[in-house]
Amino acid sequence: MVQRRTSKRTPSNSSDRARRGQAFVELALGLPLMLLIMLGTLDLGQMFVGYVQLRNGCREAASYGARHPTDTPGIESRVTAEDPYKVYSTTTVTVEVQGNLDVTTDSRTMLVVSCERTFSPQFSEFFETYWGIGDIPLRSTASSQVQK
Repeated sequence: MVQRRTSKRTPSNSSDRARRGQAFVELALGLPLMLLIMLGTLDLGQMFVGYVQLRNGCREAASYGARHPTDTPGIESRVTAEDPYKVYSTTTVTVEVQGNLDVTTDSRTMLVVSCERTFSPQFSEFFETYWGIGDIPLRSTASSQVQK
């Protein structure tokens, strides 16, 4: 009769506990870093969307202002119309006419629209406390030649 050797290799209880403890420590150290990266990415995405809205509004206002250079409230309303959810309550719009609006002259008249608003991160208290990152100004400028 042939005897087989069977070796049952089972990890001891202390080794099994150590592995579970190691995984818990790795989770405890890695989770805050992963959350920080995720929350920072969300804020960065929101800031990018806010800038794109501001830039599009500024371009739309310059396009409208090229046809109606004296309608400053209409130009400003084109910028604020690009914020459909009214997330940004204060958007500063500056309209500047460079040149002569007289239709009898042949000079090139440019309309420059400058827009500015402030982006406040959702987690601004955390970012400001640990990294000094607070409100971020967003600026855009668009120009268009006035059509006479």
